[in-house]
Amino acid sequence: MKPQADAGALLRSVLQHDRLWEVAFRGRNPRLQPEGSLRIVQTRAFDVEQWIEVAPGGVYEYWVSERGRADRQFRTADVEAAEMFLLQCGLRSQGKTSLRRSPFEPPPGFRISGLPDGGVDLSWGDGRWAEFFGLGILQEALTFAWLTLEDRVVISESVRSPAHEDPLWFSGSSPELRGPTGVPTVTAWKMWLKEREPTSDHDESAVL
Repeated sequence: MKPQADAGALLRSVLQHDRLWEVAFRGRNPRLQPEGSLRIVQTRAFDVEQWIEVAPGGVYEYWVSERGRADRQFRTADVEAAEMFLLQCGLRSQGKTSLRRSPFEPPPGFRISGLPDGGVDLSWGDGRWAEFFGLGILQEALTFAWLTLEDRVVISESVRSPAHEDPLWFSGSSPELRGPTGVPTVTAWKMWLKEREPTSDHDESAVL
C-alpha cells in the first residue's frame, strides 16, 4: 500500500509521458487533472462522465457516471494496469470491442477467478492484480489480459488505425471467436474450456 498522493503522482507522470490514451479517446475531451486532485483523468461525452481516481491505499479506480449514477468498473494497485485499462476504455469508445483473436482462450500466466459480488479478479506476475465490476465483464477482463500481453507497438497502431485497418480489432463481432453463450461467468467459462480440452490447442501454460 502507498499513500494516495504518491500513487496519484506516479500515474499522472506515466500519463504525461505517454499521451496515447488521449488519442484513444477521440473526441471525448479527456483531461489530465491538476496535481493535488485525487481524480487523475476525467472524460465526458454527452451525459456520460468517466474518470480514474486514487482510493485509500493507493488503489486506482475507474468510475462511470451516467445520469447522476456512478458505478465503479475497475480497480488495481498497478500503475501499468491502470494505464492499460484507460487505453482499453478509449478503444471501446471508438467501438473497438471485438479482438481479432478470441479473448476466451486462457491468457498465459493469468489467474482468473470470480469475486463474491459477481466481479472478476485477475492476478499475474509478482503480486499484480486487477478487479472488474458490472455486467458482461468476463470478456472485458480477458480482453484486458490479452492487451497486457500484446506488443506496445501493435497497441499504438491499433489506437491510431481506422476500424477496417486495425491490427487488433474487428469492426463487428465474429461468431467463430465467441465463447460461452449468454453472459458467461468465470465458472461457466472454465466449464466451457474443460469441455473443449480434447480438441483444444490453447496454451496449457495458462494459470486458471
